[in-house]
Amino acid sequence: MRLIAAGLLLFGTLAPTLAIPPPTKPPCCPRHEVFTECGSSCPATCNSILERNANRVCPDICVRGCVCREGFVRNRDGKCIPPDRCGRDGHRPGDSSEEESGIRCHRPNEVFSECGSACPETCDSIVKGGSERKICTKNCVIGCTCREGYVRNADGECVLPEECPRHESSEESTKCAPNEVFSECGTACPDTCANLDDPKPRPCTRNCVIGCICQEGFVRNDEGQCVLPSQCPNSDAIASSSLLLAPLPECGPNELYNECGSACPETCDTFNGLVENRACILLCVPGCFCKDGFVRSKDGQCIPPSECPKPTGSTPTIEIITPECAINEVYSQCGSACPATCETISGRSPPRVCPAVCISGCVCRAGYVRNAAGKCVPPYECESNPECGPQEVYRECGSACPPTCRNVLNPNLEIACIDKCVAGCFCRDGLVRHHNGKCVSPKQCRIPIGIFTVGSSEELNAE
Repeated sequence: MRLIAAGLLLFGTLAPTLAIPPPTKPPCCPRHEVFTECGSSCPATCNSILERNANRVCPDICVRGCVCREGFVRNRDGKCIPPDRCGRDGHRPGDSSEEESGIRCHRPNEVFSECGSACPETCDSIVKGGSERKICTKNCVIGCTCREGYVRNADGECVLPEECPRHESSEESTKCAPNEVFSECGTACPDTCANLDDPKPRPCTRNCVIGCICQEGFVRNDEGQCVLPSQCPNSDAIASSSLLLAPLPECGPNELYNECGSACPETCDTFNGLVENRACILLCVPGCFCKDGFVRSKDGQCIPPSECPKPTGSTPTIEIITPECAINEVYSQCGSACPATCETISGRSPPRVCPAVCISGCVCRAGYVRNAAGKCVPPYECESNPECGPQEVYRECGSACPPTCRNVLNPNLEIACIDKCVAGCFCRDGLVRHHNGKCVSPKQCRIPIGIFTVGSSEELNAE
């Protein structure tokens, strides 16, 4: 949210009304070529069919542009020809895959690679020394990579590691705002004025966040500053002073209070193996928990595991009472926190970050989704032709990765995209989806959110 606000302040001097140019048309393609929004990242070439290297790893992503028509392949000159004409120009397999691909590596210390890393080394990654681990897909990326021994800097240039700017761990490089301290491993879910009065446990990813965090006893307000809870706008509602001074609850024998206890504490049953492997949500639960070396008995006491009653010869049958579910529903101990609905499969609902937690309850049977009335129905019973917004059209088989401003602003960005039909509202041809959800001309992608409003086609076609 703060990034959006900063963007609005940065561009605050722009005129309040902007003329939006007409939508762009797909480019004209050369002979034997057609334009596609989702072409292969590893199209067939003379080089690939002559070397018979069909087993190479190819990233499953959409590439927008001109591709050879069916029955044609691209030769070393970039032209689409029938496969039986490959090799007639004296070209030997493997002579020049750079020319074959049409990619030119013009920057210093760059080379063309047919199988580069999806996570190449950068100045940032070597300076941090692995303190910030990232998940990297194991697939080939075709394009320009740095020569061996070089890394890419913030300007996109390939330089020697010693030429990278040094991120010294001095007070200058880790200078934080008032009431903040620098942390190599801060929480991904810090306390804020907004969530301080929420008594419910919050699902939180368990990863280190490097940067400035609020000092102990401070929380972050809506303006991004670290303040005392008593300085929050809702301080009366949360009674922060009493929160800070509130005595810890009294715990029983062999118990300790823990602000971040397990949601699935150890019991005699788990110790004796009477409970099968459980899916346990990773979240903090405040309360009284057994000390290390103790487990909770059936009567709620914390006792040494050796004092747990031994299981009898046969494993006792544990009766699990499940609620009665509606038609086309089944009970699940570990359902998704973000189940499929008519909204999500139609594309009308924006992408969501979904916590990987188990939700017990009634869920739709396989092959069913939940409609607006809360009933589980087959996808074909969802509203087939919803009302779309300005400059949108409904498609029964749209792309799973429609073009967005993110693609326009990052033309070299590669996105893994599944090849399937998605029904829903999509931007008209020539338009892309802006960060604010509206369909705009690609030229409008650099305009900050909130500066313009897309309405009728007359507005869009204004000169």
